[in-house]
Amino acid sequence: MKIENLINKLFETREKANSFHYNIESRSIHIIMEEYYTEILELTDKLVEVYIGKYDTIGDYISIVDEESIKNNDILNYFENVTKYIKHCSEETFNKEEDTHLLSIVDDIYNLLYRTIYKIKVLTKNETY
Repeated sequence: MKIENLINKLFETREKANSFHYNIESRSIHIIMEEYYTEILELTDKLVEVYIGKYDTIGDYISIVDEESIKNNDILNYFENVTKYIKHCSEETFNKEEDTHLLSIVDDIYNLLYRTIYKIKVLTKNETY
């Protein structure tokens, strides 16, 4: 797996969060998604810059959104699946000994994903969205 796959998925999550933000009438979801799409851009940018700093390039990066994945309107399910994908992708992309600095940023991305999942589960428990 390549860094490009990870970057694409992170940008996809930003677009999907923005879609949830605008299209779901829950105030809690609105706020949770705004927090997510703001923070994920900063973390993605940091990951890409550090990666380029070490490896000089990310190759022929072309943004491609997984249309099937983005159709998923079950917010909790979407973010749980993304977390699994990011785990798989990072395990395939990074070397545990040589890329600890990059894996540290990926850990920050996991923290954001799990915080988002927590907020969806707990803060929207009694809401219909």
